Amino acid sequence: WMSFYMRPELRMGDVGPEPPEAPEAKLVRELRKELRRLKGPSEEDIQAAKAGSKKPAAAAEVSKADESERYPKLKDVKVNKELPFFTRAEVAKHKGPPG
Repeated sequence: WMSFYMRPELRMGDVGPEPPEAPEAKLVRELRKELRRLKGPSEEDIQAAKAGSKKPAAAAEVSKADESERYPKLKDVKVNKELPFFTRAEVAKHKGPPG
């Protein structure tokens, strides 16, 4: 199906050879990498890193209050009926929805 209907450049599964790279382009890329390595980070990057490292991490405090104190609206919630509890055997018998 794919070989008949799809364009050849979009065909999946066929990996062709990498196109040849010009030696000049490879040399330019290597020289740019080396130049960036030799220059090091900019002053803005250094200052941002120093400012970021000085800030202490804010620790999340765990509330030691009781649940009823933390959530006062829970007192207003009323359960109308008892929820059913199923044993493993009853769950195993259940076949699921028809269909």
